[in-house]
Formats: sequence, structure tokens, C-alpha cells
Amino acid sequence: MRYKFLIYNSKAMVNTKKGFTLMELLIVIAIIAILTVAFLPGALKAPAKARDAGKIKTVNDIAIAVESWMAEKGTPPTSHVSYCLKAGVAPAGVPAAFLTSFKEGVLVDKQKQKSCVDAGGVAGVDDDKYFYYYKGGATPPFYVVAVRVELGASANTSLTNAQAIAVAAPLDTKTNAENSIGGDASATPYYMIVGPM
Repeated sequence: MRYKFLIYNSKAMVNTKKGFTLMELLIVIAIIAILTVAFLPGALKAPAKARDAGKIKTVNDIAIAVESWMAEKGTPPTSHVSYCLKAGVAPAGVPAAFLTSFKEGVLVDKQKQKSCVDAGGVAGVDDDKYFYYYKGGATPPFYVVAVRVELGASANTSLTNAQAIAVAAPLDTKTNAENSIGGDASATPYYMIVGPM
């Protein structure tokens, strides 16, 4: 009797652990694939979103500096013929005191999105500069500070190269410039501020 009991127990211990079935493995793989498809595009855009956030902050800082300059001098800084700004370099017409209020490198677009090259700047020289335009002859006078951003979601307007170069509509009057903000930003995405605010 004791012998039979031992045989019974040894048979009970054999093959007690089961592995995953093929169906369970396929379900897990499918769930991982769905999660990857759902979250990977957002994760890949995160660096571009961060760069755009930095550019938008710089544009806002420039606009604040222009407003401060206006409060002190009564008029915005004039814009260079190529409509470019860069710290440490005072283009003709842009007061050096205005530019030196920024730390070196703050006004540099490291992604070189050519915001100013679109507006008539020199390719290879002005690739990293921000767009600044002051139209003193308009009624009322106004200024525009803008940068080309990488993602349409970061933009508040879209400008074609021809519009920027000619400073044509929508940048011909303050009203048109203000009305262009909030438009379709799918073509050439820009973040733009129109002032005085």
C-alpha cells in the first residue's frame, strides 16, 4: 500500500506548470503594438515641441524688449533691410543698445529654420536669425516679431516666403497682420506677435 501511494504522488507532480499558449502570446504582442503606434508619434515630436517652446519664449521676450524700448524712446527700433535680429550684431537701423539687452546666444535659432532668409536675409549667414519688421509709415505704425517653427501645432500663423520677402499681405497693415494670427498654419508655420500690444 505504501508503494502505491509513492507512485501516485510522483505522477501528480509531473507536468504541473503550464507555459503561455500561442493565443496569449499573440494577444500580448498585439497590445504592445497598439500602445507603440498610439504613443510613439507623440514621443518623437517631443524634442521639436521643446525647441518650438524655446523659440516662442524668445519671440515673446523680443516683443517685451520692443515694448520696453517704445516706452523709453517713443518708437520701436527700426528694422534692418533683411528684417533680421541677432545678439551682438547691430544691423543697420537696429540700435545696438536694443540688441545688447539680450544675452549672447538668446536670439540664435539653433535649428536654423531660416525665418529671416525667407524675408530677404542671406542664406548661410542669416539662417539662425529671428524675423523683426517695423513699418513706421503705416497707419497705425506697427511691428512684427516672428520665427519659423517646426510643428504646425506650435504655430499661430502661416506665411509664405513671398509674403515675408515682400512684407506683403498679410503684413502690409497692422489689421491684416493681426487678422492673419490664428489662421491655417499648415503651409509654412510661424509663431508671430504683432504690436504695439
